[in-house]
Amino acid sequence: MDPTAPVLLNVLRVCDIPEVLGMLAPRPLTIIGSRGMNMTKASAAYAAAGVPGKLVPR
Repeated sequence: MDPTAPVLLNVLRVCDIPEVLGMLAPRPLTIIGSRGMNMTKASAAYAAAGVPGKLVPR
């Protein structure tokens, strides 16, 4: 990890985007253009947080 790099880039070096999106639970999240993306991990994180309806893929 590079201490001068933006935080999100450092996170993406060790996580996939669906995992990062799952970390936002329980905040509401609408993902535009997510058709065809595997959102299983993000969906599972929102379900585990008890707010599966707050993750809205479009």
